[in-house]
Amino acid sequence: MKSPIDTSIERTYEAIEKCLPHTTLIDSLEVVRQVEQYRQFWKPEEIKVALLAESHVHTAQQDYETKCNKSILSQIIPNYPLHFVRFVYCLGYGENELLDASINSNKGTWQYWKIFSSCVAENEHDLGFPRILKKGIPSLFQRLRNKVNVLQKMKESGIWLLDASIVGLYRSGVKSSSLKNRIIKICWQNHLVNIISNSKPQRIIIIGKRVEQILRSRLVELGFSPSQITTIPQPQARLSSEERLENFRRYQRICSMSTIISEKREKPKLGTIAGSDEVSFPPKKRPTEKMVKWKPTKLGYRKTGRNTWVKGDRIVHVVRSSEFGRHIRITHMER
Repeated sequence: MKSPIDTSIERTYEAIEKCLPHTTLIDSLEVVRQVEQYRQFWKPEEIKVALLAESHVHTAQQDYETKCNKSILSQIIPNYPLHFVRFVYCLGYGENELLDASINSNKGTWQYWKIFSSCVAENEHDLGFPRILKKGIPSLFQRLRNKVNVLQKMKESGIWLLDASIVGLYRSGVKSSSLKNRIIKICWQNHLVNIISNSKPQRIIIIGKRVEQILRSRLVELGFSPSQITTIPQPQARLSSEERLENFRRYQRICSMSTIISEKREKPKLGTIAGSDEVSFPPKKRPTEKMVKWKPTKLGYRKTGRNTWVKGDRIVHVVRSSEFGRHIRITHMER
């Protein structure tokens, strides 16, 4: 019996095929299913931060038939999918040494590995890039161990990569922007909206302008507040090295703050700093300014103004937007 995900994938794939000219080259349904299998493998039980990218890279059928070396992978992560796809969750993407046959143009997307490493880094000034790059770790086995360690930390921290399109748009036969936009809208209507609605992420980081232009308004309509949605340019965008580094640091700050928020939610008697978060206090006590604002101090922030708190180069503005009963809702803007 097919799972709901399989049914959703097939329905969406059929809708995409109907909107394309017959000669347009896209991934096979087998490739799309394999990409989703990798994605589901790393799905956290609770989604705290969803990374919403555009798509994986188109994978030719002959490349899909290539497999990762099971004897190597089983020592690191047993029962992992083996078929090659040009998707960052596939450990053979960018690692020809792991494959049973060499694949041309298999550079991988090391930029996304930098994003992943940033998301789980404990310090924004040490994002851990060398441990997952060939230049830093020449040993394939050790590098794979490090990559799996990053993925496991992401899963434990509630960080999950989603794509706006189920078929690879990069290097595919889909060349026009209007057609790519159409595919993303089809995927949203038939598949992605249900994935996001059911997983209920606390924060969404949109990666890239195209996805933002098409899906930001739809995410707001779905109930996400603007403070829950952040857009960061594609890591391959034409940016200075300083701008790229700052973007990676933004991933670290957002993901680390979301982890703090989630941990504090398990103890509702404590307040939290959170983008559009609800803070609970003891029964029969109306919240006061003092009750709201002592928590930033506990998190290491220093008060510099009536509603401004500073920690290193982070500046947080706390804003009370509404009160009801024994709860108070606060938002923050972080700079």
